[in-house]
Amino acid sequence: MSIQPLPLKLDLTQLAVGDYCFAGVVDPRPMDRIADRATVAGPIDVQLQVAIGKQVGTAEILVTGQIHAQATMQCERCLGNVHVRLASDFELTVVDSEEAADALPMDITPVVAERGQLSVLTLVEDELILALPIVAVHEKENCSGTDWTTSYQKPHPMAALAKLKDQQDK
Repeated sequence: MSIQPLPLKLDLTQLAVGDYCFAGVVDPRPMDRIADRATVAGPIDVQLQVAIGKQVGTAEILVTGQIHAQATMQCERCLGNVHVRLASDFELTVVDSEEAADALPMDITPVVAERGQLSVLTLVEDELILALPIVAVHEKENCSGTDWTTSYQKPHPMAALAKLKDQQDK
């Protein structure tokens, strides 16, 4: 199986039964949905394997791959920039509609390719969004947001009852 350059759109109807491997880089600039969460720095390394098999009466298409990128997000502690490494390994089954995706078992992850057209750019952006950390923070020793203190002393929850008891005892 030879490695082919990565297209921005895969026409799955033009591929025969077999295995295909695509590798290349994707420019993050057209990715609008991830832009409000992170700034992807530099090109995104992508490897895709497409396996087209012939089942009884239907063709099953499986897309597996790996994505690697660097991104900058806002640290939730200090509000500074934190650099995160994004990586995703995925295995998706290609379907042609949302209804077909809903009909799949829960352990199979679908990707919709309407009329056999799979948008590699959308697929990469989806996987990068899923690879983002839920909370982006620096390591504790590298974060300026961990060195603050407060003079507030939280009162003991039973202090009011103790005060009432003392008043009652007098």
